[in-house]
Amino acid sequence: MIDEIPTVKAKIVKMEDGSGYEGKVYDQYVFIELSDGKIIGLFDPDMSASPDLLNKVKDITIDAILSFVEKLPEPKFGVELPIGEEGKYHPPSSGHVFFGKIEKIYGEHNNQIVDIGVGKIMVSPIQIEKHKSFKVGDFVKIFGSRADLFRVYD
Repeated sequence: MIDEIPTVKAKIVKMEDGSGYEGKVYDQYVFIELSDGKIIGLFDPDMSASPDLLNKVKDITIDAILSFVEKLPEPKFGVELPIGEEGKYHPPSSGHVFFGKIEKIYGEHNNQIVDIGVGKIMVSPIQIEKHKSFKVGDFVKIFGSRADLFRVYD
C-alpha cells in the first residue's frame, strides 16, 4: 500500500472534452504545466479537474498506466513529450516517456512510485514478472501507454 501519495506540483492550463453522448461528457483531457515548463496531457477518466481550476497551481497525482519500464544504466530525471506521426491521431495522454528513480515498490503487481525530478508519479507496469528484479533506488525509463490524472488536491 502507499504510505504517501505521490504528487507533482503543476498548473492546469487547458481542458478538452473527451468522450460524450447526447450532450453529456464522460471524460476529459487535462493539460498541465510542470515546474520545468513542460506541458503534458493527462486523461481524466473521472472528471477530477473542474474548470475553476484553470490557471491554478495544484498538487496532482499522475498514474502512468500499462507502462513498459526498463532500468537505466545511469541517473536521469525528466519527461519527454510524445513524438507523433504526421496525420495520425494520438490522444494527448499517450506516449509520454518519464525518467526517474524508484522510491517505492508496492502491491502484488510491483507498482512503483518514481521521482521524475519535478515530483513523484505512480507507475503501473505491464510486465509484472520482469519487475520483480527492480529495487528501490533503480533509475528507470517509463513508457506509459496512457498517463492519467489520478487526483487533484487542494
